[in-house]
Amino acid sequence: WVRDDSGGWSEPVAFDVQSRPVVPDRTVKVDRYLRHGGSARDAITKAIREVQKRGGGVVELGPRTYTLVRPITIPPGPPVHLRGAAQGTWDPKQNKIVGEGATVIRYNAGTPGIAVIDVRARGSQVSDLAVICESPVPRSAIRLTASDLAVRRCLVVRTREDTPISGIHSAYPGEANHQIESCTVFGVSSCIRVGLGSDYVRIAECELRGSFSEGSTTASNAVINQGGNQMIMERCRVSGVDRTHGKVLSRTCLLYHSSIRNTYIARNLSTEVGPDPSVKGVDGNTGEQYLFHHRGKTGGRFGVERAEADSVTLSQDLPGHVTA
Repeated sequence: WVRDDSGGWSEPVAFDVQSRPVVPDRTVKVDRYLRHGGSARDAITKAIREVQKRGGGVVELGPRTYTLVRPITIPPGPPVHLRGAAQGTWDPKQNKIVGEGATVIRYNAGTPGIAVIDVRARGSQVSDLAVICESPVPRSAIRLTASDLAVRRCLVVRTREDTPISGIHSAYPGEANHQIESCTVFGVSSCIRVGLGSDYVRIAECELRGSFSEGSTTASNAVINQGGNQMIMERCRVSGVDRTHGKVLSRTCLLYHSSIRNTYIARNLSTEVGPDPSVKGVDGNTGEQYLFHHRGKTGGRFGVERAEADSVTLSQDLPGHVTA
C-alpha cells in the first residue's frame, strides 16, 4: 500500500524488486603491474581484465598519482569496483590536492576521448579517488554507460576551461539505477549530467562548485537533467562562486526536457548561484536556482502562489495551471 499526505491509503500496489549485481570479494592491486614497467593506463587496464577474467572483483589503486594519456574503460562483463585509497581535498587557492593518502588520476591526453573513466560493466562501482582533468579534456570525467552503477566519494576537478565537460555523466538509456553519492565536483560546465532516458538516478550528499570564469552565459549547472525520469537530488551543497579563480554557476538544477516526470528535489543548500558582482566578467549571468522545462496538458505554466526570500510556493488549484 501507499500512503499519501492526506492520510489515506491506496489500493495494493505490486513492486518488482530486482537485486543489484554483487562485486565478488577478490582484489587485484594495480601497482603490482606497474612494477613490470609500462604506463599507468596499461597497468589499470590489465588489472581490470584480470578481475573480469575471474568473474569480477576489486581493482585497487594506491595512494599515489596515476597520469594517463588515454582513457580507462571498464568493458561489458563481470562487475568491477575501481577503488582508490581516498578522494583527497582540493584547495582552489593552491590549485592542488592537499594532504596525503589520496588516489589521483591525472588526465592530460593528446586526444580528448569520451571520458577519463568509462564504466560499461553492469553493477560496477567507482569510489575513493580523484580525477583531475587537464587540457585537452574529455567530454566527461566519469561516464556511466551501463545499469546498476555507483560513484561514491570521488573528487572531479577541471583545471583548464578551454573545453566544457561534465563531471559525472549518467548516460544509460533506460532504468539506469545509478547512485552518485558524497562526490565533490569543481569547475566543470555541468557538475552532474543525467542523459536523455536515464531513469532512476539518485544524487545525494554531493558538493558542487562554480564552473566558468567569464562571459554572459547560462551553460553552467550543478545538475542538469536532459530527460531522465525518477531523478532524486537530495542533501547536496551547491556553492556557486569560486572567487580564487573567478568562477560561478548559473543554476542549481536544470530539468531540460518537457517529458521529465516524478522528480524529487529536497533538502539541498545552494549559495551564491547566479550573478555575483564580486566575480569579474559574470555580472550579467542568469541567476536561476531551479529551472523547469515542463509541458503539461494545459500549456505547462506554473502559478506562483507565494514568493518569499527563501522559498517559492507554486499553485496547485488555479485553472489553466499544472500542479507542482
